[in-house]
Amino acid sequence: MKFLRLFFTFLIIGFFTGLCADAVSRRPLYSNDYAHRLDVCGAYQENYFYNIREAGQILNLKTSESVIGIRGGKCATRSVIYLRQYPRPIGEIQCYFTEKQRKNLAAKITAALNSPREEQLYRQTYASYVRDPEVCKILDFTED
Repeated sequence: MKFLRLFFTFLIIGFFTGLCADAVSRRPLYSNDYAHRLDVCGAYQENYFYNIREAGQILNLKTSESVIGIRGGKCATRSVIYLRQYPRPIGEIQCYFTEKQRKNLAAKITAALNSPREEQLYRQTYASYVRDPEVCKILDFTED
């Protein structure tokens, strides 16, 4: 479990915030469908499978990305992270976006699909939201 805890910490700090993008295979960008559903805050889910190299091993990841809908006046989203070699989720990111935040993020996702520069701007924006406890909450399921 200690390895999973360290791995999850690395994943959140490095991978999802884009700080270690050169060290890992990056999660694919969201689709146009996801961007549209985030823009209108309509229920939607998509899954991504990808690999990262850590400590000389290749780890197989899956994320389940969901737009849940309006909760408490904000648009709720959830990212559930799975290590495919482990039977349970290892973590989750729950975010609650204001209308301005979600529309901004949806526009950045759409622009990022066609431009590496815009992709970097999207990743920086998303990282700032993940680090903001008023917007996102990170749950670590690797604790004993």
